[in-house]
Amino acid sequence: MFAENEKPHSISPHNRNRNYEVSDDKIAASVVMINYNQGHYLEEALNSVINQTYSNIEIIVIDGGSSDNSVEILKSYPGVKWISEPDNSSGHAFAKGVELAKGDIVYFLASSDGFFDLDWIEKSVNIFSKNENLALVSADVIGIRQNGTFNGYKWPKGEPVDWKNKELFFNWLFKGIGVTPITFGIRKDILKICAPKLEQMVSPRDLNSVDYFWYLFGNFFYSGYIGIKISMISSFVRFHADRVDDSEYLSRQRNQLHRLIISRRRQLISSKRPTNFLSPTGEIIASEKITFGEVLFRFFLSKIANLVRRMKRDPFEIVI
Repeated sequence: MFAENEKPHSISPHNRNRNYEVSDDKIAASVVMINYNQGHYLEEALNSVINQTYSNIEIIVIDGGSSDNSVEILKSYPGVKWISEPDNSSGHAFAKGVELAKGDIVYFLASSDGFFDLDWIEKSVNIFSKNENLALVSADVIGIRQNGTFNGYKWPKGEPVDWKNKELFFNWLFKGIGVTPITFGIRKDILKICAPKLEQMVSPRDLNSVDYFWYLFGNFFYSGYIGIKISMISSFVRFHADRVDDSEYLSRQRNQLHRLIISRRRQLISSKRPTNFLSPTGEIIASEKITFGEVLFRFFLSKIANLVRRMKRDPFEIVI
């Protein structure tokens, strides 16, 4: 798909004097970015936002009190809103950024990652503007190496495809896969309802803490808000040596997510009721309704598919 030494066009140099005065005459987009001692990636992440074709953008950077050159870089970008102070976790930083956001639609980024398609925000905002019942628009992600060149990774594998609301819902319900954290835009009003509060974002090692995005998506899909996935690559994720080591608590968070999905799945099936989908204002959308029979049918279908996959798997295969 891309040349071996090619880099995303979105990270190229730009005009730092771009105006960031968000106006009320069109939909405002807020990009919440977190950073901690990753000044060596920060400029490319900021460039990927500033180079977006959409103009009504608010950029908010939550820096965790970096000791490298991150603050100096932020000061060199006029119009970018930022704070630099210690935080509890990446989720805590994202939650702080959301509290500051004034836009109608919110996007998320880590400073080592970035937006890939220059039209991503414009395309997704246009979809939001034409579909008042839509709460979330997502896309695919592609991988780059530490030096910014493409590494061949793409999730999901294959060409980008459109995923309608019901497909997204069933994928979350039966596989626990919904949306990649850096590849979506969501209405601010929905974040107020579904995202964890600032006080819930304790240290990741605290048993009472929650993962920001898993908590958000769990509430989003179970509540029945409408989301779609469009056939484009919105963002890139960087594979680099200085990523935060989360191995100590990642397994606990995965178990937390698994328990959440299992409990919500049981609630849906045991309730024997249809699955209703809601607009951002809470109105039931009849055309998106899923009958209980369809939920039950898809549940058994997923069980059979999992069984077939296990039977085909080589028992001596080593998964890396």
